[in-house]
Amino acid sequence: MNYNSFLNKEISDFLSLEVPGFPEPPQGRKVIMFSEGRPNFSRFPLDKALPYVQEVFKTEYQTMLQYPPIKGNPELMKELRKLMEKYVSLKGTEDDDMIIMSGSQQALYMVSRILVDPGDYIVVERPTYLEAIFAFTYNKAKMLGVNQDENGMKTDELETLLRKLKSEGKRIKFVYTVPNYQNPSGATLPMERRKHLYELASQHDFLIFEDDAYCYLSYEGKALPAIKSLDTEGRVIFTSTLSKILSPGLRIGWVFANKEIVKALLAAKEVIDLGVSGISQYLATIWLRNGIHEEFLKIAIPWYKQKRDIMLEMLDELFRNDAHWTKPKGGLFIYVQFNNKKVNTQKLLEYAKKKGVLFVSGQPFYHDFSVLNTIRLNFSMPTEDEIKEGIRLLREAYDEYLSSGL
Repeated sequence: MNYNSFLNKEISDFLSLEVPGFPEPPQGRKVIMFSEGRPNFSRFPLDKALPYVQEVFKTEYQTMLQYPPIKGNPELMKELRKLMEKYVSLKGTEDDDMIIMSGSQQALYMVSRILVDPGDYIVVERPTYLEAIFAFTYNKAKMLGVNQDENGMKTDELETLLRKLKSEGKRIKFVYTVPNYQNPSGATLPMERRKHLYELASQHDFLIFEDDAYCYLSYEGKALPAIKSLDTEGRVIFTSTLSKILSPGLRIGWVFANKEIVKALLAAKEVIDLGVSGISQYLATIWLRNGIHEEFLKIAIPWYKQKRDIMLEMLDELFRNDAHWTKPKGGLFIYVQFNNKKVNTQKLLEYAKKKGVLFVSGQPFYHDFSVLNTIRLNFSMPTEDEIKEGIRLLREAYDEYLSSGL
């Protein structure tokens, strides 16, 4: 049966998009996966976490098995406020409020849903988080890109764009930014650029949508204060997640923003799902309260840092004359740009697959899919030996690709 006549235009338009996908591993052979985007929980302190699971089911089962508050568990919100203050110096004001989301991905969808009318302009970084592009595309936003350098979004370039739009009688609804250890670039927005971005928001009357999923994974000191910590006008909508420090399976994210924004999100969330799983919220609360996330980070941060350093060393040894890359101070990714702009990393990927190594082409991280000579490499999932071998195999694949005549 053909269902095309039954599907609405919104989903039909979205399904018709031709988006460069993530590589599927070949079946039946060992592959080194630089293509992952996940934290590595193989060293999660399960022995310390499990007793709290039993405890919370014994003491709170009647409440946690019921429908949860749509806005979220108040006790969880208390723990999340502590988390924001500790990791990104964010307290907020009396005009701020919080709502729990089913991961920060739901926040991306719902914030753009309540703010964007079809055809509204928003600004994203080039490159930016792929799933944010999907959420904004689904909600019919017109995305404009601002380039990054090793220090994240070029706010001077943003200022030039805003002036151009103003001269044309146009405005943007919001700027979406991942300021700490960005996915995919790994870049961190310096404090002076954060301040400049906020000043531009005030001058040109737009909102800032700040997505800070990686601030907890900091390898060189504490992450910089959130842009939201500068907010005196209610212009910043902050979202984060527990996926990198407790579990993506919990599906716990949140939005911290002005009460009026939270009120609108609450109304939308009631229609969508009536709230996030009560079981997940209670587990997250008791784990945060008892420091399970800190126990994991004590293990993960030096472990990830060592892997990052090995990957950087291997790239320097084998690609120093052919590419340049970010040196991330946190997060999960190194972003490589080949010096030869004719390199098509979707084609390079086919050679890499034959060698038994996968990466993600940078192409889908650009809202217009226009940049072909970049790749994203994950260092959290592969072992140290796999990183060494994988970069060697990538070099072999690159040489074979070049010899084919591009």
